[in-house]
Amino acid sequence: MKEFTTEQFSSRWGIILASLGMAIGAGNLWRFPRLAGQYGGAFIILWILFLFVWSIPLLLAEFSIGKKFRKGVIGSYGELTGKKYTFLGFFIAICTLGIAFYYSVVTAWALRYLGLSVSHVFSSSSIADSISSNPDYLNQFWLEISNGSAVTILVFIAVILVATYVLSKGIKNGLEKANRILIPSLFVLLLVVCAVALNMENGVLGLEYMFSIDPTLFSQPNIWIEAVSHSAWSTGAGWGLLITLSSYSKKNEDVTLNTFIGAFGNNTASLLAGIAILPAVFAMSVSEGDAISYLQSGNQALVFTVIPMLFANIDGGDLLSMLFFLALFLAAFSSLLPMIELFVSNVVRMGVSRKKSMILVIAVFITAGFPSVYSLDFFSNQDWVWGI
Repeated sequence: MKEFTTEQFSSRWGIILASLGMAIGAGNLWRFPRLAGQYGGAFIILWILFLFVWSIPLLLAEFSIGKKFRKGVIGSYGELTGKKYTFLGFFIAICTLGIAFYYSVVTAWALRYLGLSVSHVFSSSSIADSISSNPDYLNQFWLEISNGSAVTILVFIAVILVATYVLSKGIKNGLEKANRILIPSLFVLLLVVCAVALNMENGVLGLEYMFSIDPTLFSQPNIWIEAVSHSAWSTGAGWGLLITLSSYSKKNEDVTLNTFIGAFGNNTASLLAGIAILPAVFAMSVSEGDAISYLQSGNQALVFTVIPMLFANIDGGDLLSMLFFLALFLAAFSSLLPMIELFVSNVVRMGVSRKKSMILVIAVFITAGFPSVYSLDFFSNQDWVWGI
């Protein structure tokens, strides 16, 4: 591994915001509401349980390892366990990159929906008008962008290029500056959407459903698997991302405080997303039974179909829809950055220049992510495989 002096975050808030950016992503706004919709409060209890017994211990270990050895995932594992077990670092890096390749597609989807909302904001025709003339408008748009869309493929490539450009600026001037804008903006936008959803008729029913507990679900293995895998997915525990980020931290950083802020901040963002989306489903459904049936189907497109429909029913809905998908894009993009940085940091530590590693990022991510951006079936397979 190459020996070199790494950059450092400029302050504690730099590493905290980076940790929040790493943890809070599309999983919070896209994945969590889908799972909370399927299982309700039983899932939330297990998800919180695994935050303490699985995710936080792993995150504490990762932060400590990265801070001590400062050699990225592969190098740090080699230092910690000896050369014999360095392959474990490679294994973690491969799994995280496997997620990153298709996760970048969700970022592209969010940008496509942001574009859809913006186009209606500045058009004489609202989303509500489009739905009125074609009730299947949103479903058709979802199927169009998620299956072989040339525009989505170009947006996906643009996402990779922009992320690479940000990281080419380094830790202080790239990642840290980006997170200072992305994370506060995300929380503000989520609070706005929550307020709108809860004020809709029957919206409170969604909140009641989200936190209602069906004891019989605890006997089902699937909910336990979903809870632990989503806790790891959502917090980034076991991904090696915090090893990567903490390698740029200052020597006097408080490992425990930083880890807990990141973990609880992540779960707070997930709950806010659930509070925004599940009440919206109940507000728009013909009956409570229809709402529950839709949520329990575990629809991949829950966020992409429900949110535009929600805002189509209120004044200023196109603008609020734009704000929500801006939040989703910011969340996804802020999490994609450390995933790419994990790749870059390991390649650089192998002796490749940062400039060349950026070129390699572009080539590898576009090639490996292309099947997921082209086919929703392939994407769903990757979500299942790498989720486990």
